[in-house]
Amino acid sequence: MGFIPEFHEHGRFVRSLNSTFLVLVLKKGGAKDLRDFRSISLVGGLYKLLTKVLANRLKKVVGKVVSSSQNAFVERRQILEALLLANEVLQKMGFGKKRVGWVKWCISIETYSVLVNGTSTGFFNNLKGLRQGDLLLPYIFVIGMEALSYLIKKAVSGGYLTGYRVKGRGGRGVQLTHLLYVDDTLVFYETSEEQLAHLS
Repeated sequence: MGFIPEFHEHGRFVRSLNSTFLVLVLKKGGAKDLRDFRSISLVGGLYKLLTKVLANRLKKVVGKVVSSSQNAFVERRQILEALLLANEVLQKMGFGKKRVGWVKWCISIETYSVLVNGTSTGFFNNLKGLRQGDLLLPYIFVIGMEALSYLIKKAVSGGYLTGYRVKGRGGRGVQLTHLLYVDDTLVFYETSEEQLAHLS
């Protein structure tokens, strides 16, 4: 089990550990078209173990660096209470170069192979997006959405967007400008062409 200490020290592991086999599973009987199948990604156990460790570490700190506008995948935040960005965003949020390097390595070396009758057809690189089901994905996305949240807050503080004040039980209430949940963003602003132009 020297894999994790080796990764911790050097920030790298053998690329084949992050290879994914794609298997096409029939959705319904009598397949006539590729759309009659759905793909399932088969990822190695060691990579899943590593991303579980990294995701658990991110889970402990992401609530401290992500604004209260984000309500998904952050401990003690729920939808009712309420994407990968460059290294600079993570580092400005207090993540060290080493940890940023770990995440970057994990997501940059994904390879895929389609299994046809149980036989690999050769590997190819992922050209866009992240592998579905990757345990790091929710945390990377939440951190990425923090940049959008920051831009909306700047627009509000600059007077370009107003938001709405929602009264609470104590009478004070809160200024509500936007809420984030997974890949959904709700923005609250006055219904004016000027504010709509600033939002777009």
